[in-house]
Amino acid sequence: MISEASLRRDYHAAFLGHLFHRDERSLRFGYELGRRAVVEEVSVLDLAIVHHEVFRQILAETRSDEVDDVIAAASEFFVEVLATYHMTHGAPRT
Repeated sequence: MISEASLRRDYHAAFLGHLFHRDERSLRFGYELGRRAVVEEVSVLDLAIVHHEVFRQILAETRSDEVDDVIAAASEFFVEVLATYHMTHGAPRT
């Protein structure tokens, strides 16, 4: 199983990559991270905690005029990370 420290490190790097590029490739890293988390049986709640911690850390370092962009990027990225959970559990999308 993936360690919490490893997951947090990889999540932080992938999320920063998405903040800098905001493209399909950066989202793909988020999807792959989520896929790896499913395979390694990381709970969606643990993944949400990691997302929140990384997001909070990055937000604290963000200039006020960039906050809205960071929030939008965080939402895009987290949805992509959760896509594998959605597919494996067949939850309806609302």
